[in-house]
Amino acid sequence: MSTETVLTIEHLNKSFGKKHIIKDLSMELNSGEVYGFLGPNGAGKTTTIKMIVGLLRIDSGSIKICGKDLLKNYEEAMGNIGGIVENPEMYKYLTGRQNLRQYARMRKGVTQKRIEEVIELVGLSNWADKKISKYSLGMRQRLGIAQAILHRPKILILDEPTNGLDPAGIKQMRGILRKLAHEEGVCVMVSSHLMSEMELMCDRVAIISKGELIEVQTIENLVNENSSTQQYIYQVNDVEALKKLLLDMYKDNEGVKAEQEDERTLVLTIPNELEKDLPKINKAVIEAGIELTTVSHKAAAKLEDAFIELTSDEQGGGQIA
Repeated sequence: MSTETVLTIEHLNKSFGKKHIIKDLSMELNSGEVYGFLGPNGAGKTTTIKMIVGLLRIDSGSIKICGKDLLKNYEEAMGNIGGIVENPEMYKYLTGRQNLRQYARMRKGVTQKRIEEVIELVGLSNWADKKISKYSLGMRQRLGIAQAILHRPKILILDEPTNGLDPAGIKQMRGILRKLAHEEGVCVMVSSHLMSEMELMCDRVAIISKGELIEVQTIENLVNENSSTQQYIYQVNDVEALKKLLLDMYKDNEGVKAEQEDERTLVLTIPNELEKDLPKINKAVIEAGIELTTVSHKAAAKLEDAFIELTSDEQGGGQIA
């Protein structure tokens, strides 16, 4: 499936009174990807999303949706967007299918066949004829997505779509969004504070801090580039002896840590530049008479680690939101 740029943001600025919230923000989103939009509390995520969907006025800069300028061609541009900002609104006394029919009346060209397609896509076939008042939060979120994609938008924008969902609901939501992107070619832009979920869901992520874009990367590159240390798990017969040996070897290097996990397991943390020392370390362990059962590389750093490393200096601790 070929990709195209469907959302272009250039030099976007927004202020509230004297407070400059969004500062010269520029980014491009492509079809067929799940694009994560991350930042600490107050970084400007929701403000940016509200400008993209036309709920807030742009002070300066431009937003183009499928080549259509949001200010100059508002209706044409907005025709390519579906979204949920905050909670989806529904008629609780109607069924899921009746809600979709009502919403379809506001969109040209939405057929009954399309309504049935989106019901199946979001996994609500067995609940479509039940009243919304009987729906769980997860079902309402899924119906909200069905509403948002009825008119086949090129871009789906979701602000905290997994809020309040249980683990099963979050997993279902992730599957739906990835299917929309990778099989239907929709550009899915997601803002969320659940780092572990964004890591599983997204193809690329953008990190915003104090209204400025500080990084756009694939998940893999972002994690690898911002991980300054490596960890190795040692299984030995004498953890205390190993810990003393390692800390003596690197007593002048504050980046080296040796932490006991249990009576036979120690986790060694070393800066990336010392990874070449691993054969020397293992040789010293054996020569010291410590029985070494296994050495294994611990799982790579997570998105949360990269996020905190990128934002902590600027945000005083990098509170995730």
